[in-house]
Amino acid sequence: MYTTGQSTDQIDYAGGVSIERYYKWIGQIVNHYSDPDLVNKKCKQYTGGREAISNILYSVHVMDTQVNQLCHGVIVSPRFVVTIAECAKKTKRIMVYNGQSFRNQESFVKAKVHYEEWNNKLALIDLGRNISSPGSVISCLWNGRVVQNFTKVLSLRSGSLAEQYVSHVQYRPGSPLQVRYRCPANQQHVWNKTFGDLIGVKVAREQRPRIAGLLDGVPPCDMFDHFYNRQRTAEAISLQQYLPWIEDIVWRGGSG
Repeated sequence: MYTTGQSTDQIDYAGGVSIERYYKWIGQIVNHYSDPDLVNKKCKQYTGGREAISNILYSVHVMDTQVNQLCHGVIVSPRFVVTIAECAKKTKRIMVYNGQSFRNQESFVKAKVHYEEWNNKLALIDLGRNISSPGSVISCLWNGRVVQNFTKVLSLRSGSLAEQYVSHVQYRPGSPLQVRYRCPANQQHVWNKTFGDLIGVKVAREQRPRIAGLLDGVPPCDMFDHFYNRQRTAEAISLQQYLPWIEDIVWRGGSG
């Protein structure tokens, strides 16, 4: 950015921000609104157009070389998983539980990872091949059109399924989700401290919540918080602001 100096012949540098490095991001945002219903179209495609989506939520565990769970993730297409970027950098293996038992699982070796370049918080893991029976494990994404009841979907460390409970979630366009919940008094020792727990939102005529965000950190409950059943606030990444990036790689690129 430049300004005029003491005369019209004098130009002084005033500072500013070059938009050149953000050109691709701006283009993605602008182009996103050319097809605002892409998320809904893909949701219907994956679920067979059923109004009532299965209310069972299956777990995706992102693991390291020692088969330790690093993060949770969400399957958004037959071959793509969204998870936290820090976990994706360390992961070597992805486990997808597509049934009510650990015997119903698929193991994937990380094929390729796409990192979003805006603030390096999210990653898309390309599994390299399609999941078996993807319609039963794919989660629909939320496009931010209607705000109804939010649900914190806490995947269990000791099981392949997930439990759900409603929390107070503050939603502001373009900002992280603020999730307020009580630290459960009866879970001092089994409280899940894995990154990437899912935030869902209930949509009319759909039993299963659409995924609106991922917890970006460990739930901040200590021993006394559990004992006194205190309320705490955690921050979650809002997937809505990353939809152009997700759509560009997963669907517009023809992979999903």
